[in-house]
Order: sequence, then structure tokens, then C-alpha cells
Amino acid sequence: MRNATNLNYRISYAAVAGLCAFAGSLFGKLAGTREHIDYVCGALHSLKCRLLDHIEERAKICVGDIEFWLVKAVLVACMILSNTAVWTFFVKALQASKSSLPATLISTATSFILAAVFGALVFGETTSFLWWSGTFMVLFGLLLVSWKRENLSKKED
Repeated sequence: MRNATNLNYRISYAAVAGLCAFAGSLFGKLAGTREHIDYVCGALHSLKCRLLDHIEERAKICVGDIEFWLVKAVLVACMILSNTAVWTFFVKALQASKSSLPATLISTATSFILAAVFGALVFGETTSFLWWSGTFMVLFGLLLVSWKRENLSKKED
């Protein structure tokens, strides 16, 4: 029973680390350019109008430098917090695991796939077949190395 619980923690912590890595990269991307910050401001303005039952206007909310830098600072702070959470959960996944490879595989897969799907849905980014092939080769390589080490450690026991 302890091994099953340990496996659940290892998978959960590693998946949350991958989710936080994706969130950190998303916040970093959003904080990067004026266009992305205006996108965030527009989304916040739309949310405010819906919550307060106002007629939605197409006015920019980030019209001044103060608003721009405030939103940028919040996004950068969220990026830093997300990256801090990555290491917190990744270390917990490593502590629950005999090897670093499963935690690395799970967190990397979670981060890569979420970034690709979210980038396509929200930002209209495209990923080529070459990108997906490379991603799956990296993940498959990590899986092979992890599987080989797990089998070697079982033989030694």
C-alpha cells in the first residue's frame, strides 16, 4: 500500500510541477510585450463588465503607463511565484521517487503538452509535425531511460 501511495504522490507532485512550469511560461509570455499586456487588460475589462452587468465596450483599460507597468509587474510576480512552485513540487516529487527520471518525465510532458495546446487555443500558435515529433522523442527517451533504470534496480534487489 505504501508503494501505491508513494506512486500517487510522485505522479501528482510531478504533474503539478509541470502545470506550474506551464503557468510560469504563460505569465512570462503575457508580460513580454505591449500587445500581450493589452490582451490581458482587455480580458480583465471584459470580465469586469460581465460581473457588473455593464454593456461591454471596446475601450482599452491599459491606456496609461501606470496601468501598463502595474499589470506587467503583477504578471512578472505571478511568473516568479509559479516558478517557485515548480521547484517546490518538483522537489517533493523527487523525494517520493527512487529516481529523478519519472518526475522529470511527468513534469516535462505536462508542461510541453499544456503549452502546445494552450498556445494553439488562446494565441493561435501553430506547432509543426517536427515540433511534435521532437517533443515525443524527448519524452520517449526519458521514458526509456526511466524504464531501464527501474528494471536494473529491481534486478539488484
